[in-house]
Amino acid sequence: MYFRKKTSGGRAYLQIVESRRQGAQVRQQVIATLGRVEELRESGQLERLLRSGARFAAKAIVVDAVADGAVTASAARRIGPALVFERLWEETGCRAVIADLQAQLFRAMQAGDLKTAQGINDRIYPLAKVFYADPWADMHNRMKEALVLLGKLPRAVVRPPLVKIERAEIERIREALGLQENPTSRG
Repeated sequence: MYFRKKTSGGRAYLQIVESRRQGAQVRQQVIATLGRVEELRESGQLERLLRSGARFAAKAIVVDAVADGAVTASAARRIGPALVFERLWEETGCRAVIADLQAQLFRAMQAGDLKTAQGINDRIYPLAKVFYADPWADMHNRMKEALVLLGKLPRAVVRPPLVKIERAEIERIREALGLQENPTSRG
């Protein structure tokens, strides 16, 4: 995976792209469009994203080296999709917001209760959609606001270069959580 600047309609966008070989050809797949380069640069997010990408690139080099046989793994263990899913939610911060739903989903799947599992998934999906909406870099801010709405955090502190999300977006989070608006929260 790598960052790519893509120009479309006279505007430059920053994308995360993955290349895959299909026979003799290399195909590129856009994993995510992170936003307009100019806006990311002005807000200070561009430098932060690139630093973060470099940190993950170091991990990818090790994984690729093992896959290519350049390094020998001394021990290996297979993990299932449930552990991969859990790791994803933990690393992005979403786990703190949906821990109860995640536990219910796990129990429903263990019991083979697909109807209940589908119902729980139907509650998780709107949250994932709201949290990972564009701009993607605001996902942690959205999760913090969700934790405030759930009463798990006193306030959502946002550190520069990020900015507090708009009231309308907080309302979308409230809706995804299935919470009613608190009349005293209007400002």
